[in-house]
Amino acid sequence: KTPMTGSVAAPAWLAAGCEIEVLADEDGLRGSRYAARVLLPPKQGKVRLQYATILCADGQSALREAVDATWLRPPPPPTPPDFFASLHTGDPLELWHGDGWWEVNLTDAGREASDGAGKLYAVRSPHYASEYRVSAQRLRPRWTFCGSHWKAEAPAGLVVYEGAAPDAFAGPRETPTAAQADALRETVSVLDESGESIRKAFGGAPPGSVAALLAAIAAARNVAQAASAAHEAAATKAKLGEDGYG
Repeated sequence: KTPMTGSVAAPAWLAAGCEIEVLADEDGLRGSRYAARVLLPPKQGKVRLQYATILCADGQSALREAVDATWLRPPPPPTPPDFFASLHTGDPLELWHGDGWWEVNLTDAGREASDGAGKLYAVRSPHYASEYRVSAQRLRPRWTFCGSHWKAEAPAGLVVYEGAAPDAFAGPRETPTAAQADALRETVSVLDESGESIRKAFGGAPPGSVAALLAAIAAARNVAQAASAAHEAAATKAKLGEDGYG
């Protein structure tokens, strides 16, 4: 991977305020991803961000740090509704565990739970001696972000274009006024609430048309966020210092 530098235009999904995922590779966390929000766009290959679920040592405030841009990607699209019917033993997946998504492999392709709660899937970590039996709601495809689309490692041929990060605001842009930035942030809030309402109504495996709608909402949300990025970045720089990277 080639690190981004200050002279290269950053993609829209790395604009200040956009939601991203961070890949961890240190001992004990290898193969896991965590949700975060961009505080400052890339500078010398680093992105200043704030985690959504990882806290500082005080156990109260969200951890902020500068991370190499090559370890970041946008949030992936929703799991396709027919995804689990296509799985086979050994397929690579990701498991929601410990406030992040961890790489696992399927070891048992779905058995009905004894309490009638639906199918449970047995998975094993390829990095650690850990095994779990979980519901479909805690699993998702192991996605690879390809810039204009997403490709799942399994099943073969699963490619999704919905929700791929748009680059409409990747180039230079004027700084919105405070009122314009407020309107854009309100739009982001409305889209966030709409998406959450739909997810609660349909659960972890919505039908195909609803999954596509959720992906469209997510894409529109990040476009609105990227449009207001210049104003948010300026405000963040004023708080953190001249460059915010220490």
